[in-house]
Amino acid sequence: MIQEKETQRVIQPISVPKHEIKPIEIIQETEAVSLSETDRGNWILETETEDFIKALFGVSSQELREPNAAIILFKDVRDEGYIHLFEKLLLRLQREKGKTGKVKKLTLSSEDWNKEEIERWLDEGGIVFIEVVNREILDKLTKGDIADRLWAIFSKGDGTVVFHTKDDDTFSAINELVQELNWNKLGLKPEIFKILARKLPFEEKLRIIEHIYGFVPLPDLMPGSKVSWIVNTAEKQYLKALKRIMHKYEPFFPVRASDDESTKHVLAKYFIIHTLIKRLQREGKLSSRLQDVEWDKVRTIIETEPDSYPRPDVLYRPEEVYFEFETLFGESFRKITNKLDEYARAKPGAKVRIVVEPITVLLHLHEFKHQIAGIKKGKLYSNVDVKYYTFDLSTRGLVPLDEFIESLSKVLVGLNGDMP
Repeated sequence: MIQEKETQRVIQPISVPKHEIKPIEIIQETEAVSLSETDRGNWILETETEDFIKALFGVSSQELREPNAAIILFKDVRDEGYIHLFEKLLLRLQREKGKTGKVKKLTLSSEDWNKEEIERWLDEGGIVFIEVVNREILDKLTKGDIADRLWAIFSKGDGTVVFHTKDDDTFSAINELVQELNWNKLGLKPEIFKILARKLPFEEKLRIIEHIYGFVPLPDLMPGSKVSWIVNTAEKQYLKALKRIMHKYEPFFPVRASDDESTKHVLAKYFIIHTLIKRLQREGKLSSRLQDVEWDKVRTIIETEPDSYPRPDVLYRPEEVYFEFETLFGESFRKITNKLDEYARAKPGAKVRIVVEPITVLLHLHEFKHQIAGIKKGKLYSNVDVKYYTFDLSTRGLVPLDEFIESLSKVLVGLNGDMP
């Protein structure tokens, strides 16, 4: 999937692959067939599914979602920075649980530990990341010191703390300390996870990060580029590309946004609008370079947040196609299920297009594969025409989710990193 351009030197700039995106199918009729709750609840997916976080870090997304209080011991790869990738994924999971997704970074030094400040941070849904550089820092602390610091974090029975280091001896020492604490005496029962990051070949870690950020074009990368640098660069380019699309259409097509919507929700609406306009241009219904007089026509074809029930993010009026973008913040995957339930009850036969970010697919790979397979088999939502899409920023269009999942699955199956 990754194509490399040959050069005369060892440095090989990597180009993001171009994908053949199928046109959005919005004129497909489906037979209206009711599905009882019993049938929907009893249907079981027959094929195995992958878990993105577990493939990389050995702990599943579901395991990280469940506990209210968790301690994560993270052994990073020296000179790589996998902790930055893990941080992005963990924060996203926190947002889905209704947390703020903020990070507080501490060391084990006493001056960093203000109990009231930490409690306030955790009350707001934050996560504490603690870097332990070497064993000497731990040797200066007693078990009582560690217990006091963890009590400051978990005194209200909720919170997540991540101890991370790149040193093997230090990681073993942290693990020993945490395991030997008398949690019953402290009145705490946090779940404890141990994660040893895998050192992946350059091409594989690049493929993974490309999938997270929708194949956004990246500057030329050296094979020795660190994971932390690639992640930060890809995230900046991803947001830059989405904002560029928004700024292109914003003066002519103001989007109606709800008060509780995130910035990403607004960016996604403009991405959907952009995709639909490009489709109309390909079909010759709009000129290739939109004239000012054409915007009135566009606004009669495409509408955001129309006054209807259910109320879609974007409505494509000619064929009554309802586009719903979901971040899953606050409700996790049940948000999509609840949305489809609404359409199944209120608008049988409706054409519904669920659009999500690539990172959402990665964190819910099992659920999406289950739901897509169930719909194709006629076991789920057979009275609604449902299709799923995500972003492909290499083409600045929407890619069918089953194609994206197939591409991602090949990457996960082929991982060849050194096992810890």
